[in-house]
Amino acid sequence: MIEFILLGVVVALSISGSLVYVANKKIAANMHMKLVKPVDETGLKNSPYKIDRKYSSYSNTDIYVIKNGMVTIDTSTFYDLPTALKSMNELEKIGGYKQTKI
Repeated sequence: MIEFILLGVVVALSISGSLVYVANKKIAANMHMKLVKPVDETGLKNSPYKIDRKYSSYSNTDIYVIKNGMVTIDTSTFYDLPTALKSMNELEKIGGYKQTKI
């Protein structure tokens, strides 16, 4: 009698463990699709570039630099946003990314 109870417990634990495994695989696949492969309706990936504005106390104006995360990509500094955006859009075209619009 005890053997049947223990067998039932082992079977129940095996089934619940495999259900948890399948659920975790599905959650991981959904997170991978959302985070690793962000693609919009045109098929282009989102741009990794950003424009960072800094205040220059030397010239008392704002300067703009293009960055990929924390790394400065373009060595040029821009003194107006449209020029910086134009340069960033050129980098996005070369890399095959969706162009940023402001």
